[in-house]
Amino acid sequence: MTAESEIHLDPEAVRRLADNSPKLDAMLRRVSQKIVDTAKADFERQNHGDNELRTSETTPPKYVGSFYVEKIQDGVYHAGNSDPAWNLVEYGAHPGGGAAAVLRYRPLGHGFDVVAGTS
Repeated sequence: MTAESEIHLDPEAVRRLADNSPKLDAMLRRVSQKIVDTAKADFERQNHGDNELRTSETTPPKYVGSFYVEKIQDGVYHAGNSDPAWNLVEYGAHPGGGAAAVLRYRPLGHGFDVVAGTS
């Protein structure tokens, strides 16, 4: 036997609350920023020190400096990364023809997991 519960939030009701509540809007921004901060720390922890001198788009500080939090509308924030190679860092890749694989770091996904408490 298991115990389960579900919470369903009406997105429009949350947006109406955010329209009328600067505190809720600020809290949503803080949560988004925490996702980004966790993603940056996760990437820096996983990143290999020998990447520092390479010219790849995923080499710090370009990748780390490309994280952002953007307010789309009241109650809606995007936490993301605008680096041109963000998908290679997030999902990894293997270019083929050689042994050089791009590791799957998954920093933004991990940031979401940590903030959601599922990591």
